[in-house]
Amino acid sequence: MWSLLSKRLSIQPADHHRLGLMIPVFLSMGMGEVLGISSSASIFNVRYGVEFLPFMYVFEAIGLLLVTGVIADMSGRMERPRFFRRVYGVMAGLVLVNGLILLFSKFTSVTLWPVYYPILLVSSMVIFFQLSPLIWLIAVDICPTQQAKRLFPILAGSSTIGCIAAGFLGKLLAPLGVEFIYLLWALFLLIGGYFLFKTIRYYIVPLKLQGTEEGPNLKESILSVYQSRFLLNTLAFLTLIMTLYFLMDYQFNTIARMSYSNEADLAGFLAIFLAVSNIVAVIIELGFLNRIMERLGVSNVTLLVTAGVGFCYLLMIFLVTGPFVLGAVFISYLITKIMVNVLGAPSYQLLFKVVPTRERDGVRFLVEALFVLGGMLGGAVLSGLNSQGIMAMPMMCIVALLLAAIAFYIAWKTKALYLKELIKCIVNGVQDLKEDGASLLGHFVPPGFLTKLFSLLHHPDDRKRSLALEIAEQLDPKTLEPWIHDLLQDSNADVKSSGLRYCLRLESSHDHKDAVLACCSDDVPEVRAAAIALLPSLNIGEDKLYEALTDADPLVVAKAVITICRTEQQIDLKQVMAAVDRCLDGGSTSAAIICQAIGAAGFHEYSPRLITLLDGEPGLRAAACAALGKLQYLEAIPQIISVYAEADLEFHKVADQALIDMGEKALPVLLKQLNSRRDLRSWLAVIKALAVLQIEGKQDRVLIDSCLSQLNDLVIYRDLPVLLKGLGLPALNELAGQRCQEICAMQMEACWSVLAGIYDPFVIEQIRAASREKDIELRETSLEVLSEGLADRRLARAMLEALHGQDQLKATWNPDNAKKFLEEAQVWTDYWLSEIASGALSGMEGGSSVKEQEMLSLLDKVMILKSQELFSCLQLEELGLLARVARQEIYPEGTELVQEGMTNSKLYVIIRGNIELSAHSGTGVNATIAVLGAGKAAGDTTVLDGAISPVSAQVILDEAALLTIDGQDIQRLCSLYPSIAAGFIKAISTRVRKLEQMLIKMA
Repeated sequence: MWSLLSKRLSIQPADHHRLGLMIPVFLSMGMGEVLGISSSASIFNVRYGVEFLPFMYVFEAIGLLLVTGVIADMSGRMERPRFFRRVYGVMAGLVLVNGLILLFSKFTSVTLWPVYYPILLVSSMVIFFQLSPLIWLIAVDICPTQQAKRLFPILAGSSTIGCIAAGFLGKLLAPLGVEFIYLLWALFLLIGGYFLFKTIRYYIVPLKLQGTEEGPNLKESILSVYQSRFLLNTLAFLTLIMTLYFLMDYQFNTIARMSYSNEADLAGFLAIFLAVSNIVAVIIELGFLNRIMERLGVSNVTLLVTAGVGFCYLLMIFLVTGPFVLGAVFISYLITKIMVNVLGAPSYQLLFKVVPTRERDGVRFLVEALFVLGGMLGGAVLSGLNSQGIMAMPMMCIVALLLAAIAFYIAWKTKALYLKELIKCIVNGVQDLKEDGASLLGHFVPPGFLTKLFSLLHHPDDRKRSLALEIAEQLDPKTLEPWIHDLLQDSNADVKSSGLRYCLRLESSHDHKDAVLACCSDDVPEVRAAAIALLPSLNIGEDKLYEALTDADPLVVAKAVITICRTEQQIDLKQVMAAVDRCLDGGSTSAAIICQAIGAAGFHEYSPRLITLLDGEPGLRAAACAALGKLQYLEAIPQIISVYAEADLEFHKVADQALIDMGEKALPVLLKQLNSRRDLRSWLAVIKALAVLQIEGKQDRVLIDSCLSQLNDLVIYRDLPVLLKGLGLPALNELAGQRCQEICAMQMEACWSVLAGIYDPFVIEQIRAASREKDIELRETSLEVLSEGLADRRLARAMLEALHGQDQLKATWNPDNAKKFLEEAQVWTDYWLSEIASGALSGMEGGSSVKEQEMLSLLDKVMILKSQELFSCLQLEELGLLARVARQEIYPEGTELVQEGMTNSKLYVIIRGNIELSAHSGTGVNATIAVLGAGKAAGDTTVLDGAISPVSAQVILDEAALLTIDGQDIQRLCSLYPSIAAGFIKAISTRVRKLEQMLIKMA
């Protein structure tokens, strides 16, 4: 049952913990809202007088303004968790005090001062208006965007269900007195507070670890609103809507009070109304809201809201003086609440998406405060005219209808301004518009907007052009159909490919048949490939599709293979496999592209051959690995993991996803690999895959125990750099210390992955990011959260010790103890530490130095590269990658390594010997610039771009032993490992600064 419900509501395993905490909060909020507001309104209307409601609106507006200012001030001075707890606690405390006062009055027969009833109503309404945004703000903070789209309807539905239940509960408890009903609000706030405080502890406390950009102050927010026609129109429109809302609220309460003289009956009627309105609301929220938003879009929903409210006042004009007035106001207020709160509220929030990110929160806070305040005051003025006998109810309805017409006109103008702002955001490259394109635009998009949108498809900025394409892809296909023909004939290949993708979403592409067939013969392979996918929908026979299998470009062949395999007709398997074999034999690039088609088409017959490709070139190896993951070929897992250890970053990313794609059937194989004690990098890959696959129960303990075992090994590893320092081996000590840090980082990554798998990925990521912050306070706070034993106490404590761990000398090392320790370290599972231990032993036993060795080990190469400024900031594994492509070569005296005026694509690092750098002066004299000795590098200024060398480099004074690295190898590693590129940038920046200093001195 739960799995079926989860599937229906798109609930994922990572959502369970949040829902378990937040559903009770929203349920309690909904129940308390109905009980508290209905009872306080009943008490005021009966005991003080409904004719004073207009004045209450004014006091509520003033109170709301003051409280908003206080809360805004508190939010700036307090940490977020403390702020949320303090504000919620004060509000719940005020409700409890009011409830106890009412209950005391009921049982002691003490007559309360009349002034208390306005205080009761104003305080209750202000708490109501502030409490709901506060809880929603917490919900927004703890849910990433995509998760919020899944959970917010459920949370809103929980609140509405609470309102429904409270409506019937209020009707049931009405005979006991409204005092009991009001006190129940306090009780539900306390229950909800328990879960809310747990939510703050688990989610908001970690969130405070993340530093955020300082937002604008109040003055800047006011200036932003004042300078924006769109925001001013939005403010005017929302103010009119809220005025009409409060005016309808006044009419409803006035007519209800005239119909029910007994406060218990009145409270029961109000509770029933709230129950009915919330039943309708939950049906819309859970069943239709997303569809309405996607179909109409934000701007059209605002028009619908205005029209709906106007219809309510039109209904009241005809029925306000008749016998059906109570039913009319019941229906009108119900429609108004649905329009304003259920349909309108989400749209109002999305309107602010076009405000720059930095200004968005401040502007939204200011606009919301102003339109609620303006609505209260406007409603108070109009309702006051009625309560004082100046304006009759029918005339007030006519005035309200005129205001609704004005609001509709402003909403129409706001829609045009909104579309302009949306285009401006696309031009500015606001990337978060990608996720909300359908909700922002809907199906009814004006042609003028599309004209401006498609004009951006030829924008010189690739980022803005791609954003326009992505937003266009979210639009309804019928909206795009008039434009598709022009897109298919566009000269830009990207635009043409997008037009072909739009055709895929149409019910029929026959109207564009000729254009699609023309694209099948386009000069650009990407266009031909996109057109191939449309051929089955054109019903032109299979010949054209099979003809694509003979295309010269493997991208087109791959798309043809995928398209053919997805058709429901019988396929010519022999012809398809012949095309696949041809691409596999056509070189690494061709084979890598067809590997994607093999995985997408589900060609399990090629799985054994794909395994052989794991030993190929990096790009081909990664493509074969991805295909094996999609095919879920479990026999490939051991081979993927064995390749993982010495592979590059690109393969690591692909292999991580491939192991996850293997699915739950891979769990036994992965668990077996976990216990095989492979190298640390491969162990990390297995851990991350198992954590994502959501294993539970005893298998959770397997992951935790494996992490604990690795962390225990780290304690032993950290003794090695301490020992090497004591032995006077600074170079090896530095390498060992660096390797221990790298091991700790990989082990911590595995531990974080395990915690994310058994707890909440979002929270874990916040704590993890904060633990790496340079800010000491943020880092210490993250460790404090971790010290509470998050998810698993044993693992959290071990992680805390590892993060706090410092290399400390346990005892004085004597030669015998040191030698024994190094001998044991030689058989450690970590390759680099065992090699460092072997190197230290060799040094203790009088082994030859690096310069004296004829053949260098990998560790020796790493030590040489580490001494270079270009590579000094690299990790040991990255140095190892460079060392593997570095060749040890001997050059005789007189060898010219680099020629002046010629291109150079190699880097030379001197092991022993000397290299002379020389260049011709302006007079033609060949002058020596420098003589480089051991540890220096030549060719480093031209190796990356293969530029013409301004100097010559020649071996002098006997032969030279060099480490030679090709520029292509360095470029490939730079693209895969940003830190390698950063090393070059840092070194080049240092040289530029030195040159600038020399020029300054010369000047």
